Amino acid sequence: MGAPIIKGGDAAHADEEAAIAFLAEGLPSSATVFSNPMLASPQGALYELDAVVVMPHALFIVEIKSFHGQVRAGLRDWTLNLSLIHI
Repeated sequence: MGAPIIKGGDAAHADEEAAIAFLAEGLPSSATVFSNPMLASPQGALYELDAVVVMPHALFIVEIKSFHGQVRAGLRDWTLNLSLIHI
């Protein structure tokens, strides 16, 4: 059945919207996916999150990237199609 999606804002691009739908479809119905919610800092700065998944036992913040190809991640460096990406 998948998890329900509660829309907080508009997706930045079609790949992000598709990724959120894919994420929700793969989760149990006991989870809830909040897409594009805003988070306010104590100083009032606003930050958009791509997705927040709430489950009975955990909370996940999901950052979505629309890289195409093979991505491998380490603690500090990622490689995309064997090209180093510093994060």
